[in-house]
Amino acid sequence: MRSPPARYVLALLAFFGLANVYALRFNLSVAISELKWSSNTKGVVLASFFYGYALTNIPGGFLARKYGGKHVFGIGCLCTTILTLFTPLAAYQSPWLLVAIRIGEGIGEGVSYPALIVMLSHWVPPLERTILSNIAFSGAMFGTVVAMPISGLLCQHGFPSPPHGSKWPSVFYVFGCLGLVWWVTWLFFAFNSPAKHPRIDISERIHIETKIAEEMAEQKIFKGSDTRIPIREIFTSWPVWAIFINSFCGMFGYYALLTCLPSFFNDVLNFNITDDGFLSALPYGLMVVVIVFSSWLVDICRRKSIMSTTAIRKLAQVLATYTSSKTIATVHLCLGVSLGGVTLSGAGINYLDIAPRYSGIILASGKLQWWAAGGERKASERLLVDDESSINTVS
Repeated sequence: MRSPPARYVLALLAFFGLANVYALRFNLSVAISELKWSSNTKGVVLASFFYGYALTNIPGGFLARKYGGKHVFGIGCLCTTILTLFTPLAAYQSPWLLVAIRIGEGIGEGVSYPALIVMLSHWVPPLERTILSNIAFSGAMFGTVVAMPISGLLCQHGFPSPPHGSKWPSVFYVFGCLGLVWWVTWLFFAFNSPAKHPRIDISERIHIETKIAEEMAEQKIFKGSDTRIPIREIFTSWPVWAIFINSFCGMFGYYALLTCLPSFFNDVLNFNITDDGFLSALPYGLMVVVIVFSSWLVDICRRKSIMSTTAIRKLAQVLATYTSSKTIATVHLCLGVSLGGVTLSGAGINYLDIAPRYSGIILASGKLQWWAAGGERKASERLLVDDESSINTVS
């Protein structure tokens, strides 16, 4: 039987890799409800991840360019996985020790997107860019979908863990062990480029390398070279700043909902922790479906020349911005979050369109906008929420 195309295998491995690290990142958003800390302390613990995350984004892009994305992505994920296994121990000792653990997790995970997009720039033919890249990137939403409901179930029905026999630590042990399994798989089946893959079909390798070489020859901006990175040209480019601004605005809403939904359903709508986990995950489950469908549709439009790449990216980005009872609140949240998935077919993949050779560095710089959006989200939350059971109306 013929083996599946190597580029699709890589996309699926990346999908599960991002699913793993996002599950490790956000399972605490559910499990923290079991810890008897103040709302301010919980907020500091949840936010601390992003400080470590910001430190390694740009270094991750440079490291992936120099050493290849495989080991940079793999080591970053392994670091986050190992620290996750120590989360319960740190939480029992002190919330500030847990803050240090979370910062370390952020440092490990910060390299993931820049390293992965560098790998994709070597593996994905231009006219398959949207669907293959977004199969990989939708793993982040899938990880969220999995983490929230399963974390809720494990908090209530997981195995008792020492020293107090509580069940919530099982959240971190289960997801941590799954992360170790993924890392071993990645180590043996992922490769930096088609030229370094020992089992790739020769026709697939020629197809990938030919199509990417053709695009590189037609590249009109950021000419540069493998040794010279055109930093000034990148950071004075209007297309790059357009992507950065879109990243900031999109991630502001994304992180606000992602970290606050469990508390909103629990404290404001009064759902229990199991329902809370499932309902918090529902919008992101719909988002995965929207991402895959819109990516497939976008690549069809590009392949058949129905719309230019620039036009279809802009249309996707516009569509992504369309966004008092329990039922009405839940439906509105699901629609708003899931339609946001179209942005991955717009600005979310535009890094590879405008500068595939330097996509890791540009994405890493853009990810700082994501981090800034997370920080601004936290500040705004304090204006919108004045206690654990009410939300202010801002006119």
